[in-house]
Amino acid sequence: MIYWANPVYRLGAGGFTLFRFFPDRFYAVLGLDHWLAKGMAIHFFVGWLFTLNGLAYVLYLAVSGEWHELLPEKKSWREAFDVLLHDLGLRRDLPPAGKFNAAQRIAYAGVVLMGAGSVATGLAIYKPVQLSPLAGLLGGYERARLEHFWLMLGFAAFFVVHVAQVMRAGWNNFRSMVTGWELAGPPESRDPGAAPAMRRMTRRGFMTAGAAAAIGAAGWGWLLTRSEERGTPWPLRKNLEANGKLWGALFRCGHEAPAYPPVLGRARLNGDIGLDGAVDPRGWTLDVVDRDGRARSVALRDVLTLPRTAATIEFRCIEGWSQVMSFAGVRFSEFMEHYGLRRARYVALETPKREYYVSIDMDSMLHPQTLLVDEMNGAPLTPEHGAPLRLLIPVKYGIKHLKRIAAIRLSDERPPDYWAERGYDWYAGL
Repeated sequence: MIYWANPVYRLGAGGFTLFRFFPDRFYAVLGLDHWLAKGMAIHFFVGWLFTLNGLAYVLYLAVSGEWHELLPEKKSWREAFDVLLHDLGLRRDLPPAGKFNAAQRIAYAGVVLMGAGSVATGLAIYKPVQLSPLAGLLGGYERARLEHFWLMLGFAAFFVVHVAQVMRAGWNNFRSMVTGWELAGPPESRDPGAAPAMRRMTRRGFMTAGAAAAIGAAGWGWLLTRSEERGTPWPLRKNLEANGKLWGALFRCGHEAPAYPPVLGRARLNGDIGLDGAVDPRGWTLDVVDRDGRARSVALRDVLTLPRTAATIEFRCIEGWSQVMSFAGVRFSEFMEHYGLRRARYVALETPKREYYVSIDMDSMLHPQTLLVDEMNGAPLTPEHGAPLRLLIPVKYGIKHLKRIAAIRLSDERPPDYWAERGYDWYAGL
């Protein structure tokens, strides 16, 4: 559901849309919610399971030598076409084959490559800043996301076609796929005890498969019905926290978001929480609380006298869209140094009346591209974009780019975070 929880994902070209995956009417008819936060948590949880399962399978192929049976040969493509003609009823005989025919070799080897591609593209869109060389190799963030999406559709198509082909090949093949017992021929053609033995193995195999399916369904039900911790079932929350710790440990300030030529014009809006009311930049002040609790009031005009920095980056929204935008302002690291603020583990930022609030790890706040900005796309910030001062932090999703900053607090205890309390990943790193 992470792919289809919002209207970003569709099939089409340019401005033309053939159809959208699970549009609003789908949710309205079935009475479902748009589970973007939970969908992302499930995606990251299951992603680890699939990745580890895929690694185990590849290791098994390498150690057992079974990869010889899957690796296509020079003649495989020609023979695969002959298999296709046979399946379409245009050819009587199948080409000679070993354990797998040529079409199966190509399909099964392709699935392994698709799995590797899914992991690579998934990492590229999950951490396009920390893994920017990988994202660049795949054509950039937007292209990697498209590739990841099409690989997912490829897996779905393979599953449907594969199951249909197995069922089409007959009961023995379907039984072998489910139970793991490979049949060389009809049991009746062997010794008299073969048929009863095969029936016993078939019953045992189907019972085992049924039990495994029941255990999987029960585990899935258990997972989704656990008590919630900050808006999502606690096992999923623990997984999000583990992901955050892993990528936080790997974070390096030298990994900068790719830079783009400056842009002008309107930028897409994303969120308006905490932006009510009129703004007078001339009298705007920031409430700044240091790590030791010392508080001070800092005038906006004094902040903006610090050395200026400009950055044009790809802003990424957690809903799935991105846009290149230009910003100008003051590095947060220079703001801290100028006002003698002591380094803490976390930084909290709040809008007026604390209607919207975020907390961010200090390493990310000290990144050289993290800015307190007052200009966007070559013009002063507008109220809907966070005037008079907003945060730019390209190593995080847009949910961390707080608008209309009224307070900055440094703390060694992790402060609350608006969207983390509603089921999203607290770290939200790129």
